[in-house]
Amino acid sequence: MGLDQYLYACEIGQVNADGKSDQRYIANWIPFPTLHSFMQREWTEAGRPDEDILTGEIEVCPDGANFNLIAFKLNLDICDRLLGLIASNGFDEYVKGFMYSERTRDDYTPLLELVEEVKAELLRGKTVWYDSFW
Repeated sequence: MGLDQYLYACEIGQVNADGKSDQRYIANWIPFPTLHSFMQREWTEAGRPDEDILTGEIEVCPDGANFNLIAFKLNLDICDRLLGLIASNGFDEYVKGFMYSERTRDDYTPLLELVEEVKAELLRGKTVWYDSFW
């Protein structure tokens, strides 16, 4: 069992014949705990949107928040904060510990490119989501 993480984009308000939004996966990771911790903190600071859609059957995070299975909508400000943390080496200390894979500076180069891709999708009017599953 691990942490599966996804970034995907979809058109705002567009749905397919099944009534679901067409989405395009941008990336996925198994696992990238520093990114997950960053997203959980952003979600908490945003007021924990959509927290109430989950049942009590899902394990709750240590701080009492339940960020498992919640699609978190990204915006340009979140992208800029993430880019700033990586550029300042502040992202390196975000999460360390047992069961967390170690990352090197080289691991962040693709993430920088992905964040720029997310920003481009947002500027094209698409909605971009971060989602995860333990």
